[in-house]
Amino acid sequence: MIVEADIEIVLGCEDRLLRVWPAVRTEMMDGWAVRFANGYSGRANSASAQVPGSRLEPTLLKRIETFYARCNLVPHVRVTPFVEASATSVLTAHGYRIKDEAIAMMLDFGTRTYVADPRVVQSARPERHWLQGLSLHQESSKRNPDHLLAIVGQIKPPVSFATIFDDGYAVAAIDGGWAEIGSVMIAADVRGKGLGRAIISTLLHWAQGEGAVRAFLQVDAANEVAIGLYRSLGFVEVYRYETWWRASR
Repeated sequence: MIVEADIEIVLGCEDRLLRVWPAVRTEMMDGWAVRFANGYSGRANSASAQVPGSRLEPTLLKRIETFYARCNLVPHVRVTPFVEASATSVLTAHGYRIKDEAIAMMLDFGTRTYVADPRVVQSARPERHWLQGLSLHQESSKRNPDHLLAIVGQIKPPVSFATIFDDGYAVAAIDGGWAEIGSVMIAADVRGKGLGRAIISTLLHWAQGEGAVRAFLQVDAANEVAIGLYRSLGFVEVYRYETWWRASR
């Protein structure tokens, strides 16, 4: 269920996501950004409304489906607070269902300070070991380092790619004073040992040093452990969105 949200905050996050998590190809359709990135990443391979009050008419949905059919991808549509409620009825009528729900979280740095963990190695470029290490721990559709590079290689600086012990990975990029943290991955066999806190705290410390005033991220609504970690670091929920897909015709 989409919760009420501050539309200006949603606008700030969604607008920045187009730049700090770029797709290989983007087409604008009636106020929707329809993006393609070789199937790597849900956000970079889905249709997202870019203006409040966006409608999803059946004719627009057909255009979105045609776009993804040409890309040999299953169509995905993000239903954010920008989207009118009627969109879910249109999606349901055309055989779509909810794939997952995500929470957008944000913190205002204010007087908060964060400490860099010396175990975390940072780079201003997506080094091969970072690409391969992150891909290794991903689901099967996200194990291609070259497809990952096609996204992160386009991120404009300032950006920091972080690694801890070859067991944890994340990236942060700053746009307009807001730092977006993404690709957070901790190897399953070392979770619960503080590596997630170490890598996120380090990226927050870096972002402060680069002049960021806010940080935001998106997390699976079912990932209670990660949500708890982010809350303990000062993040609060600002909005939710659902990703709908049509797995078969």
